[in-house]
Amino acid sequence: MKIGFLISGIGIFGSVREVVENCNVLADLGNECFIFNPEAEKITWIECKAKIVHESKLHLYDLDVLILTTSPNDHYLHLFKHAKADKKVFCFMGFDPKFNIFELNPNLKYIVENYYLTADSFWQIDWLKENTKSDKILNCQLGGINLEMFRPLDNKEYGDVVIGWSGDMRKRKGGITLYNYF
Repeated sequence: MKIGFLISGIGIFGSVREVVENCNVLADLGNECFIFNPEAEKITWIECKAKIVHESKLHLYDLDVLILTTSPNDHYLHLFKHAKADKKVFCFMGFDPKFNIFELNPNLKYIVENYYLTADSFWQIDWLKENTKSDKILNCQLGGINLEMFRPLDNKEYGDVVIGWSGDMRKRKGGITLYNYF
């Protein structure tokens, strides 16, 4: 299969890592993967088996699946709508459910009504089922932890508290809880 991901950047971000790791797994399974983005620069901070292509060339590719993982502002919605792909999927990544995301981005209503939906975590998939009327929600998670790279150490003695933290202070990431704990 030819599988494309449309993203808004290639910087060192968790969402980019998720896309790259998904591409690597899909490539290992024999698929041809593409990452369309505005820089079209090679991703060098992590192994990447996908072909990197400038987003302006998306319309030149015939894809089996195209997955949009960035905010569907007018520019990205236009690229997504006009791309040649048998299936188009919007992946919700990192939204805060306390906000009305459909008011914050009116294009999301159009996305929900017209395309397949998934998310990078199961709670977001559950949220989509509860808060949209879509019958196109895919029960697959495009995120998670790479267990080959991140795993607990065996036979280690720990003190009273062991904390792993990314340094991200957004409330939903738990930074405030960590800050208040100490």
